[in-house]
Amino acid sequence: MSSFTLPAPSWAKEIASDNELTNLLEKLRAQKTSRKFNCVMVKFVVEHRTLNGRIGKILRWGDVEIEHATPSCMTYTRAGHIPHLTWDVASKYLENVPTHLTLTDPLSERSMQFNNAGSIAIWTKAGRRSISVAMIKKLLSYSHVSSYETMFDYGTPPDCSNKRLTKAVDRTVKFATELLHDSSPSGAVLIALCGGHSPFHHQRCAAEIGPALNCCGFVLDVMQFAKRHRFGFGKKKKVLKVSKSSSESTSETRQTDSSDDEASQSKMPLDPVVTESEFDENAIRTLLAGVWPHLPPAHLRLANGAFSPTEVLALTRIGVDLFDSSYAVFLSEQGKAFICSDDFPLDPTFSVLDFSDSIYAEDFTPLCKNCDCYTCTHYTKSYLRHLTNTRELLGPTLLIMLVLNSLF
Repeated sequence: MSSFTLPAPSWAKEIASDNELTNLLEKLRAQKTSRKFNCVMVKFVVEHRTLNGRIGKILRWGDVEIEHATPSCMTYTRAGHIPHLTWDVASKYLENVPTHLTLTDPLSERSMQFNNAGSIAIWTKAGRRSISVAMIKKLLSYSHVSSYETMFDYGTPPDCSNKRLTKAVDRTVKFATELLHDSSPSGAVLIALCGGHSPFHHQRCAAEIGPALNCCGFVLDVMQFAKRHRFGFGKKKKVLKVSKSSSESTSETRQTDSSDDEASQSKMPLDPVVTESEFDENAIRTLLAGVWPHLPPAHLRLANGAFSPTEVLALTRIGVDLFDSSYAVFLSEQGKAFICSDDFPLDPTFSVLDFSDSIYAEDFTPLCKNCDCYTCTHYTKSYLRHLTNTRELLGPTLLIMLVLNSLF
């Protein structure tokens, strides 16, 4: 058996007692923890605060150095890809940019029935999947995203009881604590808050999570106010065979609506459902009024959801910093596009062009005269009307490019 020793470092000669050694080790441990945390930080600076919101700048997002002004929005993707764009085109938007992982799709229906103490339910084309904290950690170890959101219990419809809301807050706090406990995944973390339509439970969730856990920002529970376009789960028909006691020995079939049990819903296909907006600025302001005092003011505030430009401006006045671009995809998949006013946001209005309308059949003008994107430069409203009417794949592609250029 052999052994070896290392020469004493120069700083060791300055240690005269065990107490000094203990203090030095604590400093080194703190420096190591600080370096580990800072390497996955979202560095955000609030430059101005007014009654109309906050103006800030993002200088770092995870492992990517950027310089991005806020309020702003992130590019919406499905499974890491911009819908309807070819990879060559999408890669131009996604080149050298940080990636952020969210568990719930703003354009998909969130079923309120299947969340429990250990997991939340998400819906895919293959049906329902229950996602636990352990699965999230495993997913993050493979995906290597720049940032991610913690799990939260979103099963809080407007008419749910206080008991259900309390349970949702307890689960959300538990999910965040377990995910960030000990060996937390690499990447900047944004903690998701919950509370449904209850100001008290929004405040309680923020009070329990906000000061307790290290994070880079918070995700506000306001997606329920952006119910526009969702992929719902339509009811299937069950076929029941009933035998006849007749000489012909024939049978007839009757179709009945299936019940909303877990087995039937978990296999239902995705059907497009269009609903009206439920946006209410005063209601959201009331919900979040008790949240702000419990959140560090220098942290990002993110709101997921298909919010229109006017609604984004309203959320900015309330105090939100970051949004997503899912509203652009929502319109494009219906053959629509939006054009903001020339004085936006001073004039917080926008117009929606519906290319399924025959009014554009002989309109050979560009979609937007002041836009220099690929769509407005090479195509006319009449051609977009033709693509939408014939359901050509090029239609949503051109509309996506237009609205993304309007947003960014």
